[in-house]
Amino acid sequence: MTAIFYKLLKFNKLIKATTSLSKAILSKKISDLKASEINNFHSKVGNLFFNFSCLPLCISAKLLLSSYGYETKIQSGIKLEEKNIKGHAWLVMKDNKLLNENENIKDFQKSFLID
Repeated sequence: MTAIFYKLLKFNKLIKATTSLSKAILSKKISDLKASEINNFHSKVGNLFFNFSCLPLCISAKLLLSSYGYETKIQSGIKLEEKNIKGHAWLVMKDNKLLNENENIKDFQKSFLID
């Protein structure tokens, strides 16, 4: 029962995000949309409906953002956590990180960049 409630709660957040983005699209020129708005929407849809790791999500977000004229790069990083190496990927645009809600990268060391 808790899992169903959690999914419904996530779906409600997605509906709010979709409504917000739709209003932004209707009230602004496409070129006025912020990359962070597009990326956050993409992330919410990806996390709700798919179980992709960070790299495929970054690749698809990069493609989506490029269709709106934004040039982004994919930054990869690694960290040591309990004797295991963990990897993560996130988007960078003009030296600014495009991070999703609750995404914490402070412990990751940059490893490589994909243009």
